Formats: sequence, structure tokens, C-alpha cells
Amino acid sequence: TMFTGFTFFVVIFNLPLRSQIVNAQSPAGAGVSLLPLLCATAVGSFLGGAASSKKNRTFHTFVLATAFVLLGAGLLSTIPANSKMPSRVYGFEAIVGFGIGLTFSTISLLTTIETSANIHGMSLCSH
Repeated sequence: TMFTGFTFFVVIFNLPLRSQIVNAQSPAGAGVSLLPLLCATAVGSFLGGAASSKKNRTFHTFVLATAFVLLGAGLLSTIPANSKMPSRVYGFEAIVGFGIGLTFSTISLLTTIETSANIHGMSLCSH
């Protein structure tokens, strides 16, 4: 999850920055260009939660999520350095976002599965 968060931060930070500096987009336009990433993150989060809702499939979900993040990040590294942003970048964003969404929802489920029930009811103030 730590490495996925790092990848998410790099994509959220670098793609809009590149859009503004290299492609001369406005800040709002650069933010809108992240919509495929954010929408795919939401879809991945939903599907990751649904995959393990009845049976613990967190390991398989993590393997799939890692594959999507690695594939998408690798594809994003092939973006040319010229001033034209290729449209395939939006597909690459969606691949990374889907994997990140799977990871974030699965780690939330995993903490619930791996902790005992009496810990869930405790508040931080009671310690």
C-alpha cells in the first residue's frame, strides 16, 4: 500500500505539472485531465470491496492490483517528452487508477479481517 500511495502521489502531482509546464494548459485543464485516473480509482475501489465482501480474496485482489499499477506506471513512463500529450495517456491513467482503487479498498477490508472484533469497538480515547 505504501508503494501504491507513492505511485498515486507521483501521478497526481506530475501529470498536471507536466500538462501546465510542457503543454501550457491551465491549472483547471490540467486537473480535468486527471478524471480518467480518478474515475478508474472509484471503480477499482468498488470492485475491490465487492471481490472480498463474501469471501477473503484480499491476496488475489492485491496481486491483480499490483499488476495494474505496475503496468500503468510502466506505460506512463513511455510518454514522449515533446509538447503534444498523446491521448493514450488517459488510458494509462485509467489502468493505474484501477489498480490503486483495488489496493485502497482491499487494505481497508484487510484491516477489518485481520483484527479482532473487540478492537473495532474501542475508541482511541479509552487507551
